Amino acid sequence: MDDLIQEERLTPAAYIDFLRKTDLGSQYPRERFEERIAALVDRAAISLTAFFLIPLRAMATQHLPVTLENMGMMMAQEGILRRAQTYAFTVLGMSQLFHAVGMRDMGRSFFRMNHLENKLMILACILGFLLQIAVTEVPILIAAFGTTHLQWGEWGILTLLASFPLLAHEVMILVGGRREE
Repeated sequence: MDDLIQEERLTPAAYIDFLRKTDLGSQYPRERFEERIAALVDRAAISLTAFFLIPLRAMATQHLPVTLENMGMMMAQEGILRRAQTYAFTVLGMSQLFHAVGMRDMGRSFFRMNHLENKLMILACILGFLLQIAVTEVPILIAAFGTTHLQWGEWGILTLLASFPLLAHEVMILVGGRREE
């Protein structure tokens, strides 16, 4: 075993190369392909942030220092691991919906888009959010997906985290300037 892991994070370039070599990239639109894939890879960090909120909160509650050993001890507890996975799953699913809304028009603010011109997008977002909620609130789906019930406050935190792609879109519009309408 002479292999040395030099980087643990998947780079956008490596994933794009993988998609092209395996032809899995054909499922994505060709327009701004590399830009879209890079954004997708970068959003994984949002889900990891959500994932680590639970064990970090548990360590803080127990007045434990943040160490790898304590992190492992927290993650060995089924309830903590399951809630952390639910957080990551929820943020990943919702962030994709927020991203889809922002990507409708890369040159226009979310607040300036005519959302009624694409009724299927509205339907897809509503269904996506309802399904995401169902997976954490309907007992039979909780059992099937291995998730946990979320409180209102948790939904607020996770929605804020998941909205980062849309917030980033708005910042890019502000920094890069708006397109003429």
